[in-house]
Amino acid sequence: MADSFAAAIEERARQGLTIESTFVGLREMVLTDATFDRDSRQAEITVRFVGELTSVVRNKAGEVIEGSTSSIKRQRDLWTLADAWAWTIPTGS
Repeated sequence: MADSFAAAIEERARQGLTIESTFVGLREMVLTDATFDRDSRQAEITVRFVGELTSVVRNKAGEVIEGSTSSIKRQRDLWTLADAWAWTIPTGS
């Protein structure tokens, strides 16, 4: 997947095309899952983000050939973050 992504970027550059995206705002942020494994001390949280943005493709002359600077689109992402916790729970003694 990384190779095809890099190839697409190289092809756009060869054609003189640029992509311009503008983040408008965060529409939604929801914690969808959280787990903690006591044995491995591994914690994971999963968060769903819905952002709003505009996006255009410009040619060498700077003209918009795809997209719109005023049409807001929603972008949905699901992120899972993990970390091993090193702290211990106090026992009170």
